[in-house]
Amino acid sequence: MSLRDEIMQSMVDRIALLFERNPSDITSDLNFEVDLDATSANLVQVLSAIEDEYEIMINFHYVREQETLGELVDYIVSQA
Repeated sequence: MSLRDEIMQSMVDRIALLFERNPSDITSDLNFEVDLDATSANLVQVLSAIEDEYEIMINFHYVREQETLGELVDYIVSQA
């Protein structure tokens, strides 16, 4: 499994749990604001767990500019 796939799966699992969604419904095209009505606090929860898991720092301001889960995962991979 590639690092990108591993991070995507971790994000899908966390998003499914936090937003009470079926993981199979969460794709790389998922839009945080439109599809999940996610707040900044929701994103911080998910990102904090990813930071801890992969021992990286994620620039939250840059994350807010990403519209889809796939874009966010690509950014995280570039920081890992």
